[in-house]
Amino acid sequence: MRALAVLAVVLAGSAGAQTPESAASCPAPDSAVYVDARLPSVQAALLAGGPLRVIVVGTASSTAKGVSRADRAYPARLEQDLRQRLAPRRVDVANLARPRWTAAEMIAAFAPEVIAEHPNLVIWQTGTTDAIQGIAPDEFGAALGSGIDQLQQHGVDVILMDMQYTPVSTTMINLAPYIEQMQWLTQIKDVLFFHRYDTMKHWVESGLLDFAKETRAEQLRQADMVHGCLALLLAEMIERAALKADQPTNTGAESEPSPGSIH
Repeated sequence: MRALAVLAVVLAGSAGAQTPESAASCPAPDSAVYVDARLPSVQAALLAGGPLRVIVVGTASSTAKGVSRADRAYPARLEQDLRQRLAPRRVDVANLARPRWTAAEMIAAFAPEVIAEHPNLVIWQTGTTDAIQGIAPDEFGAALGSGIDQLQQHGVDVILMDMQYTPVSTTMINLAPYIEQMQWLTQIKDVLFFHRYDTMKHWVESGLLDFAKETRAEQLRQADMVHGCLALLLAEMIERAALKADQPTNTGAESEPSPGSIH
């Protein structure tokens, strides 16, 4: 606890220049970015003075597709934000992304392309391709569970990130059972869940995000905003989780919830 208190003071004093996005310009429901788990590997790296290694594993939406420049994609922005927050520690964020990558296909790349790099944290963005291809939610959940186990067995912290929200996608694809699987697994595996879907839905409903923008310039500005806000909210989640103290184990005989019981 004393070490965490010192770390909190150091991080508060090392905040660098602000990014163009701020908490005020990137509103999100508290439930969407709630920190209910620790990041022990991240915490250990920060207490040791760094470096901190993060790998984003995702699909096309974690690349520079749609943004104005390659360095405006959220993995690059996350690296910039974390470097400012955690200075003078070294922070490296790598992006491993392939279009139309299912969860099972991502897991096949974990050993040679992720674990071999010895990251402290993996941000695992998945679900859309599985839903589009009609992979059974239970099969998707089983793959996620095995992937989380594989990463944790190698001392890697995990943040699961769900799909993007668009008004069109909600009418064409039933994403709910896949999101339920992800939320259930984060509870029983004690990992963090970044609710990208709910956050972007909140932006649409509040008027911050408008998919009806017609000009290319408007679309680029909007995409830059979305990626910048995702990076900022992820950085805040990582920082809060890294400062979270360990909680005593619950010895009560409570049964594990099933995916269908989560709302």
